[in-house]
Parts: sequence; structure tokens; C-alpha cells
Amino acid sequence: MKNICFFLSVVFLFSINNVFAQAKTKQFHFKKQATVNLSEIKTDYSPKLLVREMPKHSSEKVIKYPSVTPQQKSAQTTSTLTPLVLGQSFAANQWGFSTPNDNDFAISDSGMMISVINTNIYVRNVHTASVAPYKSLAAWTTPINNNHQEFDPKVMYDPDADKFVLTCLVGFTDSTSKIIVRFSQTNNPAGNWNLYTLPGDPLNDTLWSDYPMISMTKKELFLTVNYLYNDSSWQTGFVETLVWQMKKDSGYVGNTLGT
Repeated sequence: MKNICFFLSVVFLFSINNVFAQAKTKQFHFKKQATVNLSEIKTDYSPKLLVREMPKHSSEKVIKYPSVTPQQKSAQTTSTLTPLVLGQSFAANQWGFSTPNDNDFAISDSGMMISVINTNIYVRNVHTASVAPYKSLAAWTTPINNNHQEFDPKVMYDPDADKFVLTCLVGFTDSTSKIIVRFSQTNNPAGNWNLYTLPGDPLNDTLWSDYPMISMTKKELFLTVNYLYNDSSWQTGFVETLVWQMKKDSGYVGNTLGT
């Protein structure tokens, strides 16, 4: 039994070593590209195309569903659970005609919240009910991005710094793919943000970045993306996962961002 355990340990260590041997690391440095005040954005053209006519189907796609007789309601049962109480309710992001919404949400200790979807940003103070005007991702990225194919926004509140980080992706090919990372200068998300641009194909592998996720430690921000082949779906085009590691404090003050 000891020999078997020893053999398994060796195999496990060998496998771990292989994983680390295959991992590649590369250092980058990115200067701040712009400072944008969310509340002061004036021009915000965000056209949306909505097709109101149902697509026509061929006869073989028409399904005749059998009529269903409504079943009798089951006998009402009593419950000892305490009824739910509605705390706050309000309409958040305007629908951007994008499916799925890819929504994300963050709220600070002081009650400042950011709600993002694939097309726009909504900021609200839940204590005072004050709201910053809706802004599109396109308007927010305009100073550093002319290729308006923004998608997959992610936002996170940093309780250690009392600030926010927001990211989104741009482009669907290796030549257009990039990552925009924003760090709020204060705890007010309607104020100034420092914007940085990261390449979507940093290793020049003719691949592009998709499906971001973010997490934090006390000092660093971690951003992961899936590396995909061009002209492929995320199911069939996946190659590997990239992990970006950067110091949060550099982003908050607008210094060069090392990764």
C-alpha cells in the first residue's frame, strides 16, 4: 500500500510539474490612455436595430402542439415561513437589444451601485435614490476606442480601496480584439475613471479574447479571458485561458500599469 501511495504521489507531482512547465508568462507595461468623467459625457450615440417582423419558417418547421386541458389547482397549503418583504425596487439598465444581456453588478459599502449590461451602464445611490444618466459602453470608451464592438462588461467593488474596477472586451478577431480596464479615482462611480487598453492577442497567436472574469486580492487585480480561434464559436474555438495580473493601486492613481 505504501508503494502504491508513493507511486501516486510521484505521478501527481509529475503532472503538476508538467502543468507549470507548459504555462507561459510575459510582462507588459501599459500607460493610462485617458481619464473619463462618467457624468460629463455629453455625446452618446448608441443606435440599436430591432426587427419587429417575425422570421418566416418553412412548413417542416411548423409544429402543431396538442391542446392542453388546464389541470385543477392543487389544494392550497399553509406555510409557516415569514413572508418576504420588498426592500427597494427600481428599473435599472435600459434593454440594449442584446442577447444575452451579460449583466453584472457591484455595490459599495456606502451604497453606490453600478449595474452593467452588454450595451450600457447605470449608476445609482441606493440611499438617496440619485441616479447618474445612462451611458453606453461605446460613449465611455470613445476616447480610446473607435471600433465600437464592446461586450461582456464586468464590474467589481474593491472594499480595501473603496473604489471600483470595470472591464469590457472589444472586437471579435485577433486584429480587433482588445480589453479595456477602468479604475475609478474615487468611491463615486459617476466621477473620474482611469482607462487602460490591453491587447486581445498579447502573444501574437492569431487568437482573440472572450469571456472575461475578474477577481481581487488586497493588492492585485486578476483578469482571466478565454483565448479563441478566429471565426469559431466559444465551444469549438477555445485554445487556452490567459490570466492578467496587475497592481490595483497603479490603476487607481493613473500610473503605468504593469502586468
